[in-house]
Amino acid sequence: DETDKAAHYFNKVLESRADDSTKARAAALGNLGSYYIDREEFSLAEQYVDRAEAAYQALNNEDSVNAATMAIFRAKIHE
Repeated sequence: DETDKAAHYFNKVLESRADDSTKARAAALGNLGSYYIDREEFSLAEQYVDRAEAAYQALNNEDSVNAATMAIFRAKIHE
């Protein structure tokens, strides 16, 4: 289905060395976290959310939208 295709492309971003953008990788990690939340694979989801948060923190910017999104994902994992 379409969400499986999206997950495939997010993984491609993570595998690619062509775009070594931390922000792009953080977004892909967060999106994969959301994908696994939807599939109720919470252990995997948490791993991706953790990695996304770490990547966003490495950017050293005040990205409150992404921080809030990761907090929402984490709340869904622990519902």
